[in-house]
Amino acid sequence: MNIQPGIDYLSESIALLTLMGKNEPVKKIIDSRLLKESADPKAFYEEQKPVLDFLFSIEKEFQKTMKSEKALLDFYFGSSCDEEHWDNVGRVLLLWEEFTHTDTGDFEAYKTALYEMEELQYYIEFATKLQYFNDSFRAYGTAQKISSKEDALRFILHSDFSEREKLLFSELLVNYKSHLEQCFTLMKKTIALLQTHESEILQLYERFHEYWSRCFAGQDPVAYFRENNESLKDAIPDNPLGHIITIELFHPFMCGFNMEKDDKTEDFLSPYILPIGILYCDSCPLRYTKDNKEGINLTAFYLEALKQISHKNRFEILCHVKDQTATGSELAELLQLTNATVSHHTGLLHKNELVTMTPNGTQLLIRSNKNTISECIQFLRQELL
Repeated sequence: MNIQPGIDYLSESIALLTLMGKNEPVKKIIDSRLLKESADPKAFYEEQKPVLDFLFSIEKEFQKTMKSEKALLDFYFGSSCDEEHWDNVGRVLLLWEEFTHTDTGDFEAYKTALYEMEELQYYIEFATKLQYFNDSFRAYGTAQKISSKEDALRFILHSDFSEREKLLFSELLVNYKSHLEQCFTLMKKTIALLQTHESEILQLYERFHEYWSRCFAGQDPVAYFRENNESLKDAIPDNPLGHIITIELFHPFMCGFNMEKDDKTEDFLSPYILPIGILYCDSCPLRYTKDNKEGINLTAFYLEALKQISHKNRFEILCHVKDQTATGSELAELLQLTNATVSHHTGLLHKNELVTMTPNGTQLLIRSNKNTISECIQFLRQELL
């Protein structure tokens, strides 16, 4: 089991700022997740007491330490999104993507890299990040090629953001260095807070390591997830570059499989990155499917599936693969999307059992799962007609 060593203070600071920016008690966020998973709250709270005690303690200490920074926190890291969406203006400004951040980050090096980035490159990166804000592909439904400062601003002004958001993002971009300084102020104070708890965090990391070592029992983690999760069985081909597990302390319920592939050959360019939230355990499993978990909240399942279907790009994907299979590259060409965008959308569809994925060499053949779609339609009929 290859776990990223040490504490990535850079990543954890942004995760904590994002968690605190939700302006909801951590306990409420956790209880909401337990309800969604139909988990046993009592068993969960008993099993995860050391982790929960730490999270609740950090929450109180953060609120006290950052009291004078509350306005900045709300502006840069405030979010009204649900637990599946973590983006905020701060993460856009910082060009942040935690899923591919696997090196123990150095704050000063990261800060210097952003400050010294050429202005044109920053504009391009900012607009590119913004195209995937909150996992929703923006503007025209297709990727916009950004090659100039004018392109970046044009993208914002012609996107489907609200007028208020367009003005906000335009101002953030034009004055990005002064806004970065504010974000770095928040990050520096947050990192200093976390560093005072280094020994406690490392103990929680060790606890995580011991738990998953018992679960894996020497088995490769990727093979383990394939074997124990029906929805992932056909979606995770072998990766010759292996895997890296990142422990997510302040994204406590995160779970993902991420990697880089060559857009043309589909060859792996990186190991699997497996971000796993520290609160996954026997009483709140890593994943579930409606077919193999007793007591699941079916209403929540169908509502989430319908939410995924309602997205324009995902609906078009389902329409195309209802009577035939298609690869991600074929869908990208058909819908005029990037391979990365299609991979994101098909991943969400697969997670909600709306498509099947069958390995075919180095590619996956995607087809709609009409059983789940039929169940969603039946659910609507029963509830609304």
